[in-house]
Amino acid sequence: MIWPFKRKTLHVANPEATCIEHPVTFVASPYKTATTSVGRALITMGVHEADMLYHGKLLREYRHLIKAVNTLARGTTSARDFLDNRGEDVRVLMADFTPHVQKFDVFSDAPLGHVHIHPFVRKAIAPQGKFIWVHRDEDSWFSSVRRWEEGHPKTYPRHTLWVDEPERRPTELRRLWARHLGYFEALAQACPQDCLQIHIDDLKDYSKLAAFYGVEAPQVELKRYNVNEAKAQDS
Repeated sequence: MIWPFKRKTLHVANPEATCIEHPVTFVASPYKTATTSVGRALITMGVHEADMLYHGKLLREYRHLIKAVNTLARGTTSARDFLDNRGEDVRVLMADFTPHVQKFDVFSDAPLGHVHIHPFVRKAIAPQGKFIWVHRDEDSWFSSVRRWEEGHPKTYPRHTLWVDEPERRPTELRRLWARHLGYFEALAQACPQDCLQIHIDDLKDYSKLAAFYGVEAPQVELKRYNVNEAKAQDS
């Protein structure tokens, strides 16, 4: 199947719609897993053209709504049951939120990228959505997260745990990873054609991403962004 969306063709027919009607991609793994690089790569390949990036104000403004719909989604382990039975409810609940994101077609950061919103919810408001989870070796991920959190102490007040309680922050991150990977894999069970798991080491080129979308891979090195360590692994 050839991905039906090409660069420079994004057109939102109904910006007030209760769902995102055009094809989109959610880069759905936690922060510091090359999510920004994946978002940029999808634009370079021509399958998307507008990455939302981080929108803290939107995340804060709708945090209570996001908590409510996440609670709904965690009430079932079946993505298909949730989409069939609660999908319309979610679209109605998210009706005020959705217009803010309609002009984008890739989400590599919060609120719709990363793990802030349950993938069942994201699939409900974006029926043509695809999802990418980037795996990363645990020790490398912990090191990158620590550097990022300690480098942004106002944003991540829990950065002090790396020194004050050295085992606590890794334990929290390990649990976060397992929980949200479980949600992702539950969606993949229902929609395998829309979900890709890839390792960060495979992002040296575009081949696996291009195969997922059924497009030709650019014959250049995949550029990395937001690098905060010598090994060039990023957000």
